[in-house]
Amino acid sequence: MQDDHILISVADEGWGIPTGQIAYIFDAFYRVPAPEVRQVRGAGLGLTVCRAIVEAHGGNLWAESTPGKGSVFSFTLSLRDGAA
Repeated sequence: MQDDHILISVADEGWGIPTGQIAYIFDAFYRVPAPEVRQVRGAGLGLTVCRAIVEAHGGNLWAESTPGKGSVFSFTLSLRDGAA
């Protein structure tokens, strides 16, 4: 927790996100162009929706990743009433 925000992180041990792709993963309909990803169904909207919800509540959402080792998705939310 920092000042009036809480930090929440979720880590996985998946394929990771290739270097240079992190900048695009929150764009609507974007899917990482990797063979492993083609095996997973989806429209590329999940992270876009997540970011919109977090930002609507006065927070921030970001990702860090190491290809071949996994990713960490983190977000902050305000602890104050009326955040935004």
